[in-house]
Amino acid sequence: MGDFDQTVTFPQEVIEYQTRDGLSIAAAWRSYRGLTIAELAEKSGVSEQDIQQLEDSSVPAQADTIEKLAAGLDISVDQLKG
Repeated sequence: MGDFDQTVTFPQEVIEYQTRDGLSIAAAWRSYRGLTIAELAEKSGVSEQDIQQLEDSSVPAQADTIEKLAAGLDISVDQLKG
């Protein structure tokens, strides 16, 4: 069987938000999508508090939370995990 390309890609802007602005991967993707925390909470079904904690890296997120946020951001779980 052939090898599969499992490369995860990121828009340059997401990388810049992380490196230039010091944002977490979750906050960088949210900024790239032009969403507020409240808007992402509504789209994903994850509470604003949980999103803020994830963005601050103060509490590790549960797998189902990561899946919901990835869906709300229209990205893969691997992209959200960085």
